[in-house]
Amino acid sequence: MIENRTEIDKLFECPQRGDPCWRRDRALLELLYATGCRVTEVAELPVHGVLSEHGFLRVRGKGDKERLVPIGDRALELIEQYLAFARPYHDPNVRSPQLFEIGRASCRE
Repeated sequence: MIENRTEIDKLFECPQRGDPCWRRDRALLELLYATGCRVTEVAELPVHGVLSEHGFLRVRGKGDKERLVPIGDRALELIEQYLAFARPYHDPNVRSPQLFEIGRASCRE
């Protein structure tokens, strides 16, 4: 459990720009922090579940219930950067419907 602002700052410093997965990891952390979504909700979030123009996510939670979750500008910005610059390298054929490629053996940029 994170108990203070210093610990939060340390958590957000973990993804380093030299790491091939940093854009994905940074967007993922920001999304979890900004929305309060469960890890499973974000892991299963499809790309079309990001409603950028409205500032919401459409997530499926417990009991397969769908809900809209507000998302901040910073998290949206990081998701858009991830989609533009990193995701094409993680999933070159863009086959996966999930926003984040989690569990891939390697990340490239």
